[in-house]
Amino acid sequence: MKRLTSLWFVPAVVVAAMGCETDDPMSPGGSLNDAGTGGDGDTRACDPDGVTALAPPPACAIGPTEYTPRDATSAGKRFAACISDDNAYHPFQADVPSNARLAAIESIGQMLGWNGSKVATPADFVQARLLYTQPEGVDSRVQRREDIHYPEAPKLCRDMTAEEAMQYPDRCVGPAKIIPMLNDAFDKGQKGVDPVIQAARVEAALIWFMFVSYYKEGLGCQVELNQCDSTSAYWGGNQDRTAAPTGGLGRYIKSLSPEAYERGWDAVLAMRCWRDLDNPSGVGSNTELMNRVGVQLDRAGDHALALIVRHRLQNLGCGPAWETVKILGGVLDRAATAADAATATLLRAELAKADPTTVDVSAATAALEKLFPCP
Repeated sequence: MKRLTSLWFVPAVVVAAMGCETDDPMSPGGSLNDAGTGGDGDTRACDPDGVTALAPPPACAIGPTEYTPRDATSAGKRFAACISDDNAYHPFQADVPSNARLAAIESIGQMLGWNGSKVATPADFVQARLLYTQPEGVDSRVQRREDIHYPEAPKLCRDMTAEEAMQYPDRCVGPAKIIPMLNDAFDKGQKGVDPVIQAARVEAALIWFMFVSYYKEGLGCQVELNQCDSTSAYWGGNQDRTAAPTGGLGRYIKSLSPEAYERGWDAVLAMRCWRDLDNPSGVGSNTELMNRVGVQLDRAGDHALALIVRHRLQNLGCGPAWETVKILGGVLDRAATAADAATATLLRAELAKADPTTVDVSAATAALEKLFPCP
């Protein structure tokens, strides 16, 4: 398979503040002060997403070269007239296998109680792992997932042994980082070890996978057209912009910021427009247009991840929230460092703290806002 052209993108995101309903609520913007909750050994089931989002900051101006099919007056201006100008996604294939994989992730979440409805039993972890490892299911894609923000490895990560992939952990993120985390969380959950925490680790690992996939598949569409359809799935769980998200990153984002959710779809339709204009029956060659799409996908994806991290950061009294903050905050470090190395260092220091009760939530939130100010 042809390799993707190496690209350089500068991401930016909008981040929204959120609150959490716990037994001992924390004042948003302060330091967590309930020493009895939120630690790695917390076994209570709670839902860090089960509250209404605070109003997000004012929306930033959309870049002059970004595709915005929601605005009918922009048709044919920022991009040439294309199939996406009707503000609808037009799949290349009638059947999109990624939809089923995203639905499986949602089912895994129900089994493991991501919404705080229960504490998963060892049997729940067994069933969730069976669903995760179905042939041609989620595991088959996590095993091969590359993060194309990083330099290419000598060969495709899916063609490497596990030992070879570990030599390129950033690029071969699926086999080198996400798979070990998932395996460890499933193993411990099946043994009944901190089930709430293990469920949270599974969730964070799969959010990480969806985040990487949204960008990777979006640009992989240069070579394989079905990856365009997969990108729409990794955002909304389906190909219908007007429908409620059934999975993917968008399922987390729409309630946090409707505008952020729409910006993610703008990026998906920008990708589809590019491929309509760039040899839609074969390999694309318009790298200038691909780069523009990559910037838009990057902004939307980083924005989504930062929204999740910022929301969970306000809710450290809910044990699973700290797992998400630690894991996904670390995933944001690449983009944060590129945006502002000094502020990224501050955020990194807060996320490195062993005890979440000592985290300066106000400082960490301010750092996120400074690092990722726009969608």
